[in-house]
Amino acid sequence: MSLDPDPKTRIPSNFWIEVYPVLDLCENELSKLYDQYGRWGILDKLVTKYRAKKIKSVIHFRRIMEAYDVADDATKKTVLQRLRDYVLDEDLETRRAFDEFVVDNRRVQGAVAACEDFVSQIKRLKIDYALNRKEVIKALERVIEFAEKLRNKLEGTDPNAEEDDG
Repeated sequence: MSLDPDPKTRIPSNFWIEVYPVLDLCENELSKLYDQYGRWGILDKLVTKYRAKKIKSVIHFRRIMEAYDVADDATKKTVLQRLRDYVLDEDLETRRAFDEFVVDNRRVQGAVAACEDFVSQIKRLKIDYALNRKEVIKALERVIEFAEKLRNKLEGTDPNAEEDDG
């Protein structure tokens, strides 16, 4: 299929490399699906899905693996059910199926990195030796207020959680 001279029907060679971990995941975690269709049957379904342009890029197979890898124990079952649906439903596009699991994790990791970066930058500035402290104190008070509101929302203890201070 990768040697097909017609670029419209050719399957890129990296398809096989990227799909391999997904097939292994199906074998290891979706035994009923794997027993029913086998490796070749699942692969045929994914090739059909690729040709139907529901796999926009073979790199999107990595989203499936990332969704599974970042999921906690409760979410893993949902990810696996989505993988089963994804294999069986030719019209289910990869990003639509798995982005909810990946994007949230990326947002959380981005927020953690931003917090760590903020603390690191403030430490590097050695602001505690500044002479004009009033402006910095006002800015830090805004940071503290924002951080406390956000923490309360995340903990579920904010009575004004419906308000979005953005």
